[in-house]
Amino acid sequence: MFIAAAVLTLLAADAQPITSFERPETPREREQREEDARNRVTEGERAGDGATPDRMICDWRRIPGSNRRERVCQTAADRRATRDIARETLQQMQGSVTDPVG
Repeated sequence: MFIAAAVLTLLAADAQPITSFERPETPREREQREEDARNRVTEGERAGDGATPDRMICDWRRIPGSNRRERVCQTAADRRATRDIARETLQQMQGSVTDPVG
């Protein structure tokens, strides 16, 4: 009898809407989201790579000999310079000269 009374009480009570709880954003998460929005790249900029040379581009790279990854950030200009140096080194090692793109 007690169980039936409890069920009736629950059914008679006003049903409260179910609300979802979102975890509040920490200041660090907010700053990272804002930085990511500033550094967001369109497909056209990604292909050209010269639109904004100060733009930061971050990648996750695997550490040799480990399963860990580290975040490596470079400006677009630094990335282009690194790519050009690698291309020149490879050409010297191969003993041939190819026409670089861009």
